[in-house]
Amino acid sequence: MKTLVNCMARKGYRNVDPNVTVTYTPRPQPQPAARPLAGGRDTYIAETYAKEKFCQGPARAILEDKGPGFERYSVACENGQHMRLRCEYGHCAPETLEVALNKQRS
Repeated sequence: MKTLVNCMARKGYRNVDPNVTVTYTPRPQPQPAARPLAGGRDTYIAETYAKEKFCQGPARAILEDKGPGFERYSVACENGQHMRLRCEYGHCAPETLEVALNKQRS
C-alpha cells in the first residue's frame, strides 16, 4: 500500500488516509536557464559598427525587430551609452530619432 501511495504522490495525488504515511518528497524544481539574448543575422555587424563609431569598449546588440531585409537593434555600450541601429542587408546605420520615437509609441 505504501508503494502505491508514494507512486501516486509522485504524480501529484494527495494522500487523505491518516493511517498511511507518504515518504515521497518532491525534488526542488531547477531554475529555468536565463533567456539567451536575442541575436540576428547582423548582430556581429551591429556590434562592430557601434564599437568603431560610438562605444569606448565592448558593445552588446540585442535584436528588437526584424523584417524583410532589415533588422533593428538596441545597442548598449560598456560606458552606459545606448543607441538604436537599423541594419539592411549587412549595412548598419543609426536609426533616425523620428523612426525610433514612432516605433516606441506603437
